[in-house]
Amino acid sequence: MKFNKIISFILIFIICFSCYTFSYADNEAESEIISVPEVEEIKPELIVKIWADELGSIVPIGTELTFYSELTNAEYYDEFIYQWKGSYDRDNWEDISGANDNTYTIILNNNNEYKYYKLVV
Repeated sequence: MKFNKIISFILIFIICFSCYTFSYADNEAESEIISVPEVEEIKPELIVKIWADELGSIVPIGTELTFYSELTNAEYYDEFIYQWKGSYDRDNWEDISGANDNTYTIILNNNNEYKYYKLVV
């Protein structure tokens, strides 16, 4: 019975030992140098929402109309440059001088410079 246990132990040892490969070298080998490419952080899209409280209603001449903006995912960006733009036809947009804030206010009259407004951030 002891003989069977010894044989079993030797067989298990041989089977387990054969799973590993050992190697030895007299001199040191150098591994290949692999460079890791720089990775740019991918930020979520900045979403700009603009609105005015008076939109959708009839507003009399002389009313002050303020456009507001709200940025979604702003926490992923360092700084913002605001530029309000105006257009007569929605195709050709011009920068509005001095309109560089998150809000823009006009007084409605028949001589308003633009008919359409948008914000570029």
